[in-house]
Amino acid sequence: MFHCVQCKNWLRCCAWTRDRLTNSKVDHKVHSVSCSLRVQRKNWPRCCPFMRHSISEDVPLGMRGMVRRGYFGWILAAAGFFWNAVTITMLYVTALGFMV
Repeated sequence: MFHCVQCKNWLRCCAWTRDRLTNSKVDHKVHSVSCSLRVQRKNWPRCCPFMRHSISEDVPLGMRGMVRRGYFGWILAAAGFFWNAVTITMLYVTALGFMV
C-alpha cells in the first residue's frame, strides 16, 4: 500500500483512488502537493474571519515559541505604527490651529 506523508493517510485522501496512484516519485510529489492545498476553514480575525491563521496547526512544535514571539512583536509594531499615525495627525491638526 502507498502511504501519503503529507496527510498521513492510506490512499484515501484528496479523491485519489488506488488504481490512479502508483509508487512513482512524480505521482507521490503531485499527491503531496494536492494534499497540502486542501481548503481549510477561515478563522482570523474572530469578528469577521477572512483568512486562516493557526500557529498550533501549521508550525512545527520546536518553532512555535519563536513564531508566537514574532507574531506578538508584529502585533506590537502594528499597534505602535497606528499610535504614531494618530499622534502625528493630532500634532498636525493642533499645529494648524495655532498658525491661523
